[in-house]
Amino acid sequence: MLPLRARHGALSLASTDFAERGTPVTPVGALLIHEWGIAVNLQCIRAGRPPTDGEVLLARSSDWDDVRLLAFVEGWLAALKVVLESADAKSIDPWVPHYLTPSMPIDKLDEGASAAEYRAEFLKYPWLGSLLPKRPASAPPFERAPRSAVLRGDAIELQALWDWIGRFARRTYVDRRWDDAMIAALPTPVRALDGAQMIYALVGGNGFETFLGSQRSSVIVQCYESLVAIGARATSAAMARGIGLAAKQGAEFLAERSVAWTRTFRGEAAAQWSEVDGHDPNKSYALMDAELSPCALAFAERHRDVLVRAAPGSGSSSDSPG
Repeated sequence: MLPLRARHGALSLASTDFAERGTPVTPVGALLIHEWGIAVNLQCIRAGRPPTDGEVLLARSSDWDDVRLLAFVEGWLAALKVVLESADAKSIDPWVPHYLTPSMPIDKLDEGASAAEYRAEFLKYPWLGSLLPKRPASAPPFERAPRSAVLRGDAIELQALWDWIGRFARRTYVDRRWDDAMIAALPTPVRALDGAQMIYALVGGNGFETFLGSQRSSVIVQCYESLVAIGARATSAAMARGIGLAAKQGAEFLAERSVAWTRTFRGEAAAQWSEVDGHDPNKSYALMDAELSPCALAFAERHRDVLVRAAPGSGSSSDSPG
């Protein structure tokens, strides 16, 4: 077992049974109490590679006064035990310790929730359950974010909202049908913000040339439609010219069964990548913060009722939109 004890304000972790079982990922030592929160140190052992150590955050210091803290951490550790015991050398190979952090907020469940209820919640997809060997037949529906997870004051923090959405829009990249069905099932504003976040992260780091040259057509179409939906006109125009150029240069998406969607963009293709990628105004890198980010935030605020839980006492109790 992985008992969590609260004695004289001290929390400790017993992990001797993991050593006996030879589990590929093993908790090492006692729980770590930092100024910023409670963590556990994990060691990942993979064949032919040096062990990887890293801390996994269990609870933030902002949660220390929450009456659910003990049940939350106990449930976290109980779910972690299930995940680690289900792992083998093959499934553990891509893991690094921090990847185990599920980022599920403590107020995902109401006050009075037990450790067993938190354990069950953590073991659902997309939390720690996403690391279990058997993936659900279909992705679970999107859930509105707890206010504490994405609001700062009464304003949406865009990166925090993107992180929350990313949990429900995480592609497997091995099961295309599952991935496409998951994205299609997302509420329209959620799907738009997921596409905008992909552009911000991938194009903002490597430009349209790399992004459009390596992505599937379904991802490209989603991202382009997302830019149009949030009103990022200059960014969508740059992407349209990039799609046309990528098609002319034989991008990977041309190998897919249907490429009819590219015809719209071929007539407005850029002559070279320097016309769309760069730090000048109306080029990719500059547009990420100048246009895409503020447009995405304004769009999120307009659709807050779909994205964020209602305030207590507002009369709405459902986590899922619609």
